Amino acid sequence: MYLSYRLENWVVIYLQTMQERILPFIDNVIAVASKMGFEIRQPQTIFLPDPSIKEYLKCLEKAVHQNPQLVMVFFNYFNNADKYAAIKKTCTCDYGIPTQIITNKTLIKKSLTIATKVAIQLNCKLGGTPWLAEIPIKGLMTIGVDISRDKKDRKQFWGALVATMDLKDLRRELFFSCVTGFKEGGDYSSLLVIDIVKAVKEFYKYHGVFPKTIVIFREGVREGQLKFINENELEQIKAQLEEIYKANETKLNLVYIVTTKKISTRIFSFDEKKSITWHSCRRCYHTTRE
Repeated sequence: MYLSYRLENWVVIYLQTMQERILPFIDNVIAVASKMGFEIRQPQTIFLPDPSIKEYLKCLEKAVHQNPQLVMVFFNYFNNADKYAAIKKTCTCDYGIPTQIITNKTLIKKSLTIATKVAIQLNCKLGGTPWLAEIPIKGLMTIGVDISRDKKDRKQFWGALVATMDLKDLRRELFFSCVTGFKEGGDYSSLLVIDIVKAVKEFYKYHGVFPKTIVIFREGVREGQLKFINENELEQIKAQLEEIYKANETKLNLVYIVTTKKISTRIFSFDEKKSITWHSCRRCYHTTRE
C-alpha cells in the first residue's frame, strides 16, 4: 500500500450460524493486509438474532456506541437490496461511519484474491491510498464522472463526481466529491458544469491557485450521445472554466476523455473476394491525435 491506516477498532455484524465461514474469511483479510503493510486487528463481534432490516439497524446502533472506525456487515441471502440501502443510508447519513458489506456468495468462494480486494477496499474507506503512479505534471486536477440509474425509481438518475486536489502528496488526502440527482431526459450536462466549477474553486481554496491542467474522465455516455457531448457539454464546460481563468489571468489546459466499456466489440474486415468477416474482441481502443 502507498498509504495505509491501522484498523484497530472495527465491528462485524452477522448471524451466528455463519460464523464457521466468516472467521476464516476475516483471518484471510487480516493476513493478506499484513503482507501489504496494512495492519488490521481482530474485530469486535455483534450477533444478529435474525436477518431482518430491523435487527440489522439495532445492531448498527449497538456498534456505533463502540465508536468504530468501520463496520463490516455480512448477508446470508442474495436478495438484499432493501437491507443494503438501509444500512448504507444509516451508516453514511446518520452515523458517518464507513461500511463494508459482504454477501454469502463471497464467503463461499474462499478466495485469497477476494480477501485481498476486500483489504484494499477497507484501507481506501479509511482514507488510505492503495497505489500511486508518478505523474510529472504539476498543478494537475483529475476529475472522474459517472452516472447511475436508481434501482427503485428507474426514472431517477444520479451523477457522481470525484476530483483530486493534489496528486503529488496523497498523504494530505485532498479530494472533492459530490452527487447530483436528475430525472430521465433531464439536462445533466448543465448540472455537471456546476459541479466541475465547484471542484475547481475547491482546488483554489487549498492551493491559492487554479489547476494548471484539468483532465476529465467522463463515463456514462452512450455512443449516440457523443455528438451532443462534444457540441454541448464540452462547450459549456470550456465556456465556464475559461470565464473563471480569464478573470484570474490564467491559461486553461483542459483534457476531456469519454470512457466506455465494450465487452463484445465486433471488427469487420474484407478479404480479396470482398466478403465480410467479423471478429470479436474483449476490448477495443481507438485513439486519435490532433
